[in-house]
Amino acid sequence: MLDIPFRNLVQEKRREHGITQAQLAARCELTRSRLSNLECGWRGPTASEFACLLAALRVPPKHVLLEPAHWHQTLPGEPRPALYLAEQERPTFIRMRAARRRHPLLIDALQLRLRKRPDYPALCAFTSRVALQSGHEALFYLALLDRAAQVRCISPYSLDAFPCKIVDPRTRKNVGQLRHLCLHLDGTYYFFQIGLMPGSVYCVDVLVWRDGVWSVLEIDGEGHDAGGDAERDAAIPLAVTRWSAGDVENFARGVERRSRAA
Repeated sequence: MLDIPFRNLVQEKRREHGITQAQLAARCELTRSRLSNLECGWRGPTASEFACLLAALRVPPKHVLLEPAHWHQTLPGEPRPALYLAEQERPTFIRMRAARRRHPLLIDALQLRLRKRPDYPALCAFTSRVALQSGHEALFYLALLDRAAQVRCISPYSLDAFPCKIVDPRTRKNVGQLRHLCLHLDGTYYFFQIGLMPGSVYCVDVLVWRDGVWSVLEIDGEGHDAGGDAERDAAIPLAVTRWSAGDVENFARGVERRSRAA
């Protein structure tokens, strides 16, 4: 996997050990408020806090990511307006783990090359905040990165006219004018887990902009219930392409073979 951000790792390992925030904070002579801020990513740890917390949780520092300060401000894209982050049902590293459990050799090969990228620390920070819905969506995301996709921070509305509102699915608030995290590859932009509201609200896996045309890519994992797909696809005012788990796996294997041969 990509390196797990410190904020995610502390929370995950604390829960694995059955330790409360108050107990872990006491062991490292921190206030509970301070630890909460570290776990939420609102503050960064000092060197002594970093060492103490990893020791208390028995975690080696290898592949633990300390995110760069103001990481999103270094991304190419618009400096304004505000940044919108889609809600994560589960942390991204959980989705990455699901992908690796199913395809360990493929995921390891893809990620080995990513570690050599000069923007790797910012890439990990970016990835930890992208909303991914499944292991196959994570596999598709990693394959795009292995093809040299660049991370971007841009407003969807700034690219082209859009046929409906882009909204936060929880509040139905229009967020299309806000900057979103996305990947950019060969003139194409990929936005993950985007809420569309042509009437009802639909959350799509990948919103794609290419050559002035918007479309949707839905990634249907194993066990997907296709019962409502036709009605849902008809309601979305964009062309909808559906990939099966096998389609994603074949795409990722093709990317990995081409990268290895290059």
